[in-house]
Amino acid sequence: MSLKDLQNLEGRVALVTGGSRGLGLQMAEVLGELGATVVITARKKHELEDAAATLTKQSVKVETVVNDLQDSGSVQPLVEGILERHGQIDVVINNAGAAWGERAEDHSLEAWEKVINLNLTAPFLLSQMVGKLSMIPRRSGRIINIASIAGLVGKSLASCQQSLTIPAKAVLSILPALLLRSGHNTTSLLMPLRPAYFRRKCRPE
Repeated sequence: MSLKDLQNLEGRVALVTGGSRGLGLQMAEVLGELGATVVITARKKHELEDAAATLTKQSVKVETVVNDLQDSGSVQPLVEGILERHGQIDVVINNAGAAWGERAEDHSLEAWEKVINLNLTAPFLLSQMVGKLSMIPRRSGRIINIASIAGLVGKSLASCQQSLTIPAKAVLSILPALLLRSGHNTTSLLMPLRPAYFRRKCRPE
């Protein structure tokens, strides 16, 4: 029995931010295996092209969008463009995130704004926009925020995600509860996923 036999997502459209590598790409692979059309976004065109090639080899229907979610003004055009091309967004995975390896007492405003804008503001605005334009009118949808177990229990600073990234992930864990308070009678579901430690590439930006 295949995954698709258990949950068929044919005809569904899934948006995965930070989908060019790591967890984002792995989740895109699973969504594609289940039959969804997958839209992946990231800042770097060449990484998106590599990811699209990987997904295409697995017979995944994939579209790439170069987008920097640190720019709040990019969210609405991103969503509207996907809706124009596909008509709906059924699944959103807010996976894109940033880390800054610096102690809190030395944390610059530039670092603070980068972490908060990408880890908190972008998921909020994207969830809000997709909800308003697609999921609430259609009374259906799923939004998943990739938080971190470190946001609940803390962790050593001697790792890739350091300092103020941890409380940002903690707030991301409760964001679905805040969004669900809107009171709309829909079948949409918002939930956080909190991965534990895993090996990944840590690159200077």
